[in-house]
Amino acid sequence: MTAREVFFALVVMAGVGCATLALSQDQEPKASETLVKKARFAATLAGGTVTLQARIWIDLMPGPGSRPPPVRIAGKLLFLDQAHPGAVAVSRLWLVPSNEDPVEVPILSSQATQEGTRVTGAVRPSKDLPGRGWVVAEVKTPGGNLFIRSAETNIAKVH
Repeated sequence: MTAREVFFALVVMAGVGCATLALSQDQEPKASETLVKKARFAATLAGGTVTLQARIWIDLMPGPGSRPPPVRIAGKLLFLDQAHPGAVAVSRLWLVPSNEDPVEVPILSSQATQEGTRVTGAVRPSKDLPGRGWVVAEVKTPGGNLFIRSAETNIAKVH
């Protein structure tokens, strides 16, 4: 091979590599799509069905500083066919705004009840949120982790 042929082959390989890289980046799903697809509306756990109900609201009450107002989440992991099976806990929460990346929400409280687990969290997002979103909960069980998501819901504004 001549130097010219080698150069041409390298240019072609570099072009194909860049095109492949650009194509794979365009086809790579957003983090929110991956998390929402990974999570299920309902799952079977200890022979029963578990779901997640959630409320999302932005607290617009005046507070110290000019930071973005906090977004608050109240979720309820419900065991539909049975009482709370025991060794089940919500370990992580995410707010997944429509068409945005997920935001992990620190858990402020978690309480097991007979029908499920109540969990609350709050976060100050770095930008304004759209009007709708989901909540995804990571549920730790003796058999492994589950990702359960709520139905899409409006993000309410509380004054």
